[in-house]
Amino acid sequence: MLFRSDFWTTSIAQTIPTILSLANIAPTGPRIFISYRQIDSAALAMQLFDALSHAGFEAFLDHFRIPPGVNFQSRLTQELGDKAMLLVIESPNLLDSEWVLHEINVAKVNSLGVFALQAPGGKPIVSIDSGARMSLSDSDFVFGSYSATSPLVDTVLAAVLDRAKVEHDRALIRRRQILHDSLEGALASEGVPIAPLTPQGIVPVTAKDGTQYLVWLTPRPPELLDFHTVHGATVAPAKGVIVGLSRLMEPSRFEQTTWLAGLTFISMVEEGQLKNVATQIARGTL
Repeated sequence: MLFRSDFWTTSIAQTIPTILSLANIAPTGPRIFISYRQIDSAALAMQLFDALSHAGFEAFLDHFRIPPGVNFQSRLTQELGDKAMLLVIESPNLLDSEWVLHEINVAKVNSLGVFALQAPGGKPIVSIDSGARMSLSDSDFVFGSYSATSPLVDTVLAAVLDRAKVEHDRALIRRRQILHDSLEGALASEGVPIAPLTPQGIVPVTAKDGTQYLVWLTPRPPELLDFHTVHGATVAPAKGVIVGLSRLMEPSRFEQTTWLAGLTFISMVEEGQLKNVATQIARGTL
């Protein structure tokens, strides 16, 4: 049985990441990127990082996760893509940060999930949908008012975690659906239908010349597990294809992943090139 009486602690929403993982929708577990302004919300950001990490998330907070000597913007962009979900703390001085503006822009341009946590005195970011926002009041904080050193009270923190999990998994499902619809539309314009998903969640496609393709759609930049999934399901003469956000990779990771693609004879495709790729698949030339 999937569910047990101790499967969640505060809400049934805590089961969603596991269910999606078992369905191969989010096979590598939940991930989230915390975007914040340190002078406004350092304590809240670190509290969220700790709580999300203990709740099974792979959380990113620049205070901990970027080593010296790394290109800061390049690493931020890759981390955003890897997480596929941005949690923005809308504090009073948030938009004074060029890095926060970069993070929000990358998320919106690449259709990543965004969940806003509006702190007291913070202005809502107009590009973030109001339905993906949770507002906080002074009474939600331990000291009875919001400041850079004030953490949330436990009950409110639990509610924020539950909402973050729901928004995260909704974002992943949406990203997958966007990719699937884009692939289906691009292939349909070439006169090629797609078959139902395999048990592994892979899209089977038969080219006009009979060539078989197995297409794996990842909402994040491709990584080792994606290649393992496709390689294990692809039997020659069928060809494996992975579609993902490879444009968000750091150059060194892109080079390594390209090497892995060649080693496994799997085509790695940037999702922005789906139309051209669909033409090649339809003709059996990919």
